[in-house]
Amino acid sequence: MDDYGWGDVGFHGSQQVRTPNIDLLAGSGIILNNYYVSPICSPSRSAILTGYHPIHTGEQHSIIGNDSPWGTPLQYRLLSQHVKHLGYETHMLGKWHQGFFKRQYTPTQRGFDTHFGYWTDLEGYYSRQDEGGFDFRQNENKANITEYEGIYSTDIYTKKAIDLINRRGSAGNSTKPLFLYLAHQSVHSPNQAPQPYIDQFNDIADINRRTLVAMVSVLDDSVGNIFAALLKANILDNTIVIFTTDNGAPINDFGSNWPLRGGKTTLWEGGIRGNAFIWSSRLKKRYISDHLMHAIDWLPTIYTAIGGKTRDLGPIDGIDMWDILNHNLENPRKHLLHNIDPIDNNWAL
Repeated sequence: MDDYGWGDVGFHGSQQVRTPNIDLLAGSGIILNNYYVSPICSPSRSAILTGYHPIHTGEQHSIIGNDSPWGTPLQYRLLSQHVKHLGYETHMLGKWHQGFFKRQYTPTQRGFDTHFGYWTDLEGYYSRQDEGGFDFRQNENKANITEYEGIYSTDIYTKKAIDLINRRGSAGNSTKPLFLYLAHQSVHSPNQAPQPYIDQFNDIADINRRTLVAMVSVLDDSVGNIFAALLKANILDNTIVIFTTDNGAPINDFGSNWPLRGGKTTLWEGGIRGNAFIWSSRLKKRYISDHLMHAIDWLPTIYTAIGGKTRDLGPIDGIDMWDILNHNLENPRKHLLHNIDPIDNNWAL
């Protein structure tokens, strides 16, 4: 999820937002209570996809902008490429933000069989554009804007995810297992939500905060609808659901990281301590985990969970947390590096 603050989810005690689906999954899985990300989008996403800390991929300084002549370096194999090596069908929906200045940096050149979404950092939920123009992609081509006119982006990506799942549930359609990377636009600015959702929160006086809370509600419905599709397709028992934000909420965009200090772009807890949980029927325990964990740990953790050997991943920075979390074992990780930036020394400390 994008810019999803610590204080904007029910399982962290919020009395204002409504997240029944997210709360139900988190409460019946493993809530990651001591989980950290980078303070901005591109570094966190590279950490998840490469297993390397952003200081090693050169992404610790800033986001990859619309005109940036660089991306996540090609020498780093992505999670999509690793799971593809294990025989998986790989699909991506939503935000990329890992570079697109050359074709080889785009999603379908980096291990994803398909991508539907956008390459840059943000866009209108209805317009599909920002100051750089339209950014709405189907694989390497422009998607049909008119086909999705007037449809809220969270609903588009939800339907696309359900279509992929339904196709998997159809007998004889594919013998390969599915890896789906759904990088929702929600709840990044601009603050926009369908009016019926906004109207549900008329008790919130500030229209900006009301809209943000409505965006969270749409996201929660997305989680519930996708989970229901997995159940209906009869593949839920062999599915691992991982939910994570990329960074904390920006405090000037009406998100909440309460009671944590600070927000997006800062190294305070509100910027780097992330909402996350794992759900799977394969989990041995359900609990609130205080194991120290970082976004770089997802790649080896997922790879092990689906039968891979971490020795095949090379000298990554991430730690395989699958057995540690699944059996609540002692965690070898005792410390975390948040950032080292010799170029930009303006990070809040």
